[in-house]
Amino acid sequence: MKNLICVICFLFVSDVFGDTKVLDFLYEIRSNDSAASMRFKKINQNARNLDLEKALSEIEAITARPLEMSNLSGLNRAKAKCNVAIIKIASGDYIGGLIELEKWLEAFNDLIKPFDPAIVRALVVKGIAALSVDDYQNSRNALRRAQHILHREEGVFTLNQLPLIDYLALNSLRAGDALNADREQLFSVTIVKKEFGDKSESIIPRLISVGNYFTQRAMGIPISTEPDSLNQRAWVLKTSRQMYLDTIEIFEELYGTDSPKLIGPLRRLAKTKLTASMGRKSAEGDLRRALELSSKNEQVDKAEIYAVNVDLGDFYAVTKSEKSAAQYLLSWNLMQKEDNGKNPAKNYFDSPVRLHPPKISHFSLDRLPDSAEPDTELFVDLEFGINEAGRVVNAKIIDKNIPNDQARAVRQREKNTIYRPRIEDGVFVPVEVNQLRQLFKVKKSDKSDKEVMPDSSIETEPQKTADS
Repeated sequence: MKNLICVICFLFVSDVFGDTKVLDFLYEIRSNDSAASMRFKKINQNARNLDLEKALSEIEAITARPLEMSNLSGLNRAKAKCNVAIIKIASGDYIGGLIELEKWLEAFNDLIKPFDPAIVRALVVKGIAALSVDDYQNSRNALRRAQHILHREEGVFTLNQLPLIDYLALNSLRAGDALNADREQLFSVTIVKKEFGDKSESIIPRLISVGNYFTQRAMGIPISTEPDSLNQRAWVLKTSRQMYLDTIEIFEELYGTDSPKLIGPLRRLAKTKLTASMGRKSAEGDLRRALELSSKNEQVDKAEIYAVNVDLGDFYAVTKSEKSAAQYLLSWNLMQKEDNGKNPAKNYFDSPVRLHPPKISHFSLDRLPDSAEPDTELFVDLEFGINEAGRVVNAKIIDKNIPNDQARAVRQREKNTIYRPRIEDGVFVPVEVNQLRQLFKVKKSDKSDKEVMPDSSIETEPQKTADS
């Protein structure tokens, strides 16, 4: 897509809070007073239940009382203060939390050795919070220091570093260094294989996770005739497929070739193949095998049977096969036969669902448009119809504050988009008025502008409109 450059974007935070994953790293506070220890435990429990306002109020009240704090050792006082910072960060106060965290990380230096494992939790939270405010260097330094401490204590291949590796990969992606993110992901596979062995079922969650990562990466590399882009995209897709193929092989060896456990990785393998610009048709065989397995195993959940049938319809739609309409109707009718299938039918077919290409969080601009003020939201608004076949019709620009050529490129991309069509009472129904707001960001000088990461909500995106 000429002139349409996109930026990498992963979303880990919720709309209401900050990054609540930091709550996994709350310290357990021990006091000479058993009642005080129970209060700290209850505060942590409230925080992890996302009752953050109450948790923060209570822990700030305790840490502000010298008498209560006097029952704690110096180390536990520092941990309690770190928990204040962690809950602030989880609440979305990244700057305030980081300032507090930095202060008590310095306090650790006077209490314990520089490589004491007790520092790891605070360092990981610092890395997450700094990443959330785009301070990539500070984030990377904190995460690397935490990883180095774990390596010293537990060895280079310790499983405890996996969360750190995921955040280091995310850091690299956001900073524009996708190749380093790839290396982090592959290192995580090496770690689980070292721990459990190449053929262990225990490594499958990581294989699936990394396979998903590389599928998303492939979707973010613009299709181009340039050799570097072609080679990179081919390698990323091959790596993703291999993760799923390894998963399938492990399941086959452990449970046989007719195991329903194969359905999930077969579906993922098919979706990865569908992402490729060539060789898509082989995905049909994977989906048909998954469909056969789902039909011959009574223990397979109905929801998975519905999903495989819809996947096959999506495959036909993306490959522009005439079979898509019949497969969608078959799927819809299958769900109507069961009371528990009515809601899934609504989820799949009540509104058009974007299939290909994926929705992009932000496209990038080389510079701020002359007419835009700093910190202005940059966008183009489209309005379009989706016909009975899931094709976009009558796409037009209704508002924008970006250059004309960029807006036209967004419109052209949308005109080429394929949707799963709406079905109402067993009939395909067009949706005439759909809206999309495509956001833009001005490129930062230290970030790559050559790749894109689509939204993680591709399968559930469009409701009554295509705007997310």
